[in-house]
Amino acid sequence: MTTSRRDLIAAGAAFALPGKALTAWPFRRQKPAKGCRGRAAYGGGPLRPQIAPADFDAAAAAGAGRATPLASDDLDARLEKAARTRQCQGFTAAIARSDRVLWTETGALSGPSPSPVGFEWPGLGEVCLATAILQLVEENRLALDATIERWAPEVPTARWLTIEDLLGHTSGLSDPVQGQAAPLAAFCPGAGWAPTGADYRLLGRILEAVDARPLGDALTHRIVERLDLKETAFPSDPSSVTASSADVVRLWRALLGGGLHSAELVRRRFLRLYPMTAEPARTHWGLGVMVSDLAADGSNPADVWLGVARSRPGASAAVAYSVRKRAFVAVALTGVGSAEEVADLLLLGVQADPVHVDLTAPAPPAVRRTRRRRPKPKAAAKPAPAPAAPLSPARRP
Repeated sequence: MTTSRRDLIAAGAAFALPGKALTAWPFRRQKPAKGCRGRAAYGGGPLRPQIAPADFDAAAAAGAGRATPLASDDLDARLEKAARTRQCQGFTAAIARSDRVLWTETGALSGPSPSPVGFEWPGLGEVCLATAILQLVEENRLALDATIERWAPEVPTARWLTIEDLLGHTSGLSDPVQGQAAPLAAFCPGAGWAPTGADYRLLGRILEAVDARPLGDALTHRIVERLDLKETAFPSDPSSVTASSADVVRLWRALLGGGLHSAELVRRRFLRLYPMTAEPARTHWGLGVMVSDLAADGSNPADVWLGVARSRPGASAAVAYSVRKRAFVAVALTGVGSAEEVADLLLLGVQADPVHVDLTAPAPPAVRRTRRRRPKPKAAAKPAPAPAAPLSPARRP
């Protein structure tokens, strides 16, 4: 795999969730950013063109319905080879194709095979937190354009900073430096894009206040119980979600398939896509989701992933929907290695869009065919006799 194909997600993998709990912290009043007297027009890098509506429709169709288990020796071998090449300790992966079959595998390069439910998924807690906030929007208990002054009046730009700014990392806040308890305003809300853990800590605080329950309980109620996930756990710190790869794929199928909020909000999450790297940017951030444009190389053609990919010391995870393959993939690794690279290698073993044959559907009624008799051809009409030529005078009697 060429470097150009994987460079597009390097910044996303480096951008990790905050290590501390996404809870409230003691704010102290701060002055707004110098010269900031309100919202500012976006002045960052160019936004990515919007995802085609047909791609959302295809993702929703691929994510609908319950997937049935699939055994694949080829995918088993691909996963083990990829893990061995990258020298990771433990690995788990799952793929759900558009024909609603699910393959999953868990293993280790040495020692006993780890439990499928014991893997950590960096970045997944942020996705779920954004999803819970959007559910509150759908319930008319929050608004994307609502400012956060009600919940965090001590934030210097709270009167202009919106829920959508926090979701999209356009708040302008920066994480508190040592010795400070409150985030600082690096730029006016809306003026640019910058990843910061302060945004999602504030969202966690707002979710707890509006939903009237602890953060872990709120996410469990809104995500785990809603989807009946049996192998997913939200601890007190949602930045360290543990889950099986099968549950993660199921979650992502539900997210794009409208099982967690409306299709309108699904598209809203991908409406404004901010570049996460310098130009030419191939990774963009929406509302708690990422879009990765994978360049073509010698092994595979270009593709677009709708998902999230993160890594931290000792753990790497990626979950995505492949627009080209119309398949969902989830990979988590322990030790060293890139989950994105392993996911990309696994997708090589998936057909671009396998035809779904529903063997349970009733056969169409047979059509009785009858032979038709060909009509006999009509007899050709006899030509009329030609008129006799007049006799010449010499031959007249």
